[in-house]
Amino acid sequence: MKKIYIVVFVLVSHLLCYSCGDWLDVLPQSQITSEKVFDNEDGYYSALSGVYLKMADKNAYGNSMTVCQLEIMGQTISMAQASLIEPYYDQGDFNGFATYYYPLQTRFGNIETTITAIWKAAYNAIANDNLLLENLETQDAGLFEPGAKEVLLGEALALRAYLHFDMLRIFQPPYATEEGKTQKRIPYKEAYGMDFTPSASSDTILNRILVDLKRAETMMKDNDPISSGKTYRATYLSGDRKLKMNYYAVRALQARVYLWRGDYQEAYDAAMEVIGAADDMGVRFLTMDDLSTKDSQNDYVNRSCPMEYIFGLQVDEIGDYIDYYFRTSFSYFERFRLQSTRYPKFYSSTGDIRMLAWKKGSGSNMYLAKYGRATLEKDLALYPRPVVSMLKLGEMYLIASEAAAHAVSTGEALRLLTVLQSSRLGGVFTGTDKDAILDEILKEYRREMIGDGQVFYAYKRRNAPEIEKGYLASGVITMDVEKYTPDIPSAEYDGGRVY
Repeated sequence: MKKIYIVVFVLVSHLLCYSCGDWLDVLPQSQITSEKVFDNEDGYYSALSGVYLKMADKNAYGNSMTVCQLEIMGQTISMAQASLIEPYYDQGDFNGFATYYYPLQTRFGNIETTITAIWKAAYNAIANDNLLLENLETQDAGLFEPGAKEVLLGEALALRAYLHFDMLRIFQPPYATEEGKTQKRIPYKEAYGMDFTPSASSDTILNRILVDLKRAETMMKDNDPISSGKTYRATYLSGDRKLKMNYYAVRALQARVYLWRGDYQEAYDAAMEVIGAADDMGVRFLTMDDLSTKDSQNDYVNRSCPMEYIFGLQVDEIGDYIDYYFRTSFSYFERFRLQSTRYPKFYSSTGDIRMLAWKKGSGSNMYLAKYGRATLEKDLALYPRPVVSMLKLGEMYLIASEAAAHAVSTGEALRLLTVLQSSRLGGVFTGTDKDAILDEILKEYRREMIGDGQVFYAYKRRNAPEIEKGYLASGVITMDVEKYTPDIPSAEYDGGRVY
């Protein structure tokens, strides 16, 4: 961590020597009213926007941690000819992620380089967030409109929790294993600075995450416009709150964390609060009417499901990333794709609206089009903002259903699962056995969360002994702690991190 943080913090300190219009290149100077970032209200909004910008980096949620490497690890997409991926690991570093050979040096890329880039991108965003928090915590509330400081603090605390939780889910061993309880691989960084922060256990990190989220929940509930109805002069607070870590996103993340830790009643309660507020937020499931709007190329403009996300991260370059990896002009070995025989089997009905909306092409040219953008400039205005889903309604139903199976009743679990599956126009599961319901929920993660970088986490949370291969028509990968747990970057060892 030491070497990485020296680079990060020197960079941020250097940026602070310039006008706040230069703060992470977030906002044009015309929107900034002072040359010192934290001397005025606008500077704080600019700084917080900068954290979101860092999170949208291609090595973070803009690509690697959503539609690319983490998605490959979930076995939902593949990148190489099925018959060659296993005998020839060196076809490319993507194959290493697909087969969980993380330290592999291939002919076409170093897997550890990508893992290091993910680590650095996440902790870079955390560093910037901590710098903001340190200034905001001591700032007189009189600088802001009443309630605004509480919203900003809540957002920043929740973003720190969000980032750390994903670092835990990637680099800590499965929580259900002995190693997951004892190993200390990542730090929970709560201070801005170059001081070395020792790694902590999963329990310690989860406790700190939940403390940050509880503070965020308390401060935001009666102040965030999305939950309180308050209005503010500031453009930042009067815009689309679903593009920010809003109050209901905090509760949704709490549900995700509680489920990971096995706190099922708390997970159920948090998820149900979000589900109950869906109408007020303007959040709902995709419908066939939404798919009636198409561009001049006959592509669905709403296939990214903007109406479903509770928190979405704007990634302006998502279309470029998708085009690069999924373009059909690439050779068979270079192109992401959906395994033509395997993919339809993941769905219980060919009428499932997700298959219609998210799949494009056929055979070896079938690929995930969930975040596809307009291919012609004249169609751009038809599409919603380029947003990646970070927390969405479907996941809340999955969390609530799984938590209910453990803490409420199998009847409630089945009821929630039925609502989700019915909305997707797919097959509806009717079994009543608890284990069968839990198995169906895991299958539904694969259907529902494809393209969001969440499927791998679902398997890891359960410490599933095997995962169905996404790049072959049949077969499974036998999983273990090592396959579920990429090693931390070598630079961390060089900086003195041990576990």
